[in-house]
Amino acid sequence: MARKESEEELVFHYSRERRLESASEAVRRLNDPSGYRKPTLFGTLTANRSLAFLFLGIIVLSATALITAYLVPSADQVMFRGNELRLSAFGYEGATYVALKKTAKKDAYLGPVTLHASSGGAAATREFVFGPAAGEEFKFKLDGVGEWVEVALADGERAVVLKTKSK
Repeated sequence: MARKESEEELVFHYSRERRLESASEAVRRLNDPSGYRKPTLFGTLTANRSLAFLFLGIIVLSATALITAYLVPSADQVMFRGNELRLSAFGYEGATYVALKKTAKKDAYLGPVTLHASSGGAAATREFVFGPAAGEEFKFKLDGVGEWVEVALADGERAVVLKTKSK
């Protein structure tokens, strides 16, 4: 038996206002639209203990990554007797082109250095002289292309090793 909705009239005996009159003050405040505030982003991220610990973990990991990136030098940069050295390399037509940039700091070493470089099975030894200029660039070519380029630099007293990925 189907009802005919047009013939029947629905009557509701429900009044929210009348029901809220007998409710407690806390329930009336919850139903008052003017008293509702949207939670803040921080309040949402720390709404309960598990979310707060998750948020704290993200903050600690982010801070650790930033501090590590700032404090730990990359393998393609090193300080050698008062000279800041930066290594870069790229492969082109079966050869690896290497550039060593020197930036002299206060009381930097001036004189001859021996450079041993290797990449993809190719190796070379070069002699360079660090001059009094604040910035110098030494370039050379290695036969063969490798993924990594390693350079050992020595002056007779000290030695350093630089390593970079060939582009």
